Amino acid sequence: MSVRAVVRVLEALGIPVALIGGHALAARGYPRFTADIDLLTTDLRVLDAGMWSRLMETGAAVDPRRGDADDPLAGVVHIQLADATDIDIVVGRWAWQREVVARSEPLEVMGVVLPVPRVSDLILLKLAAGGYLDRNDAAAAPRTCQTRRLTRCRRNHAGSPGLHGLCLADLASFGQPGLGTASTALRAANRQAAMGPLHRSRGGPEPLARPAGETGNRE
Repeated sequence: MSVRAVVRVLEALGIPVALIGGHALAARGYPRFTADIDLLTTDLRVLDAGMWSRLMETGAAVDPRRGDADDPLAGVVHIQLADATDIDIVVGRWAWQREVVARSEPLEVMGVVLPVPRVSDLILLKLAAGGYLDRNDAAAAPRTCQTRRLTRCRRNHAGSPGLHGLCLADLASFGQPGLGTASTALRAANRQAAMGPLHRSRGGPEPLARPAGETGNRE
């Protein structure tokens, strides 16, 4: 059994997903050893344990956990397949994360064709995570890209406001002394709603639209 079984469940329900983390970086040319498989979605349906019933019948253990109101994530679904493969489905809560998934490109990874975010978006995700290893990955990843790929990333995001524009504007200097400044500015942009239309005029990030019938109260 492999990640294919999980992807099959998601595809059957039309849930968009993208491969992130170490396997995604490796697929983009940056060697990064990791055993776990990380997927990103913004579809809250994955947090419903009932949708995983058929997968659990094959011996998989599924543990969906919703994030608190102040959590940067809507939740995480940890899946351990019958062959002990560990898969984490990270559930984002912001519109920019949905766009990262939408821009992902199909690549063959581990014998399965999976959507993989662009290098620029992988860097964005790493900076948003903010950990020490994430910062190192964000600094090293651009060095593995060909010059034309970096140029294409900058061209694709040229003029984009806020988080995306900031990330791309600093691509060429990642790994240099400016990384600390870029990371600090990124966090400041996130706090100050520098994502233009992706944020409310009053400040904080704009969450994804709630499913029809869902109340404003989070569980």
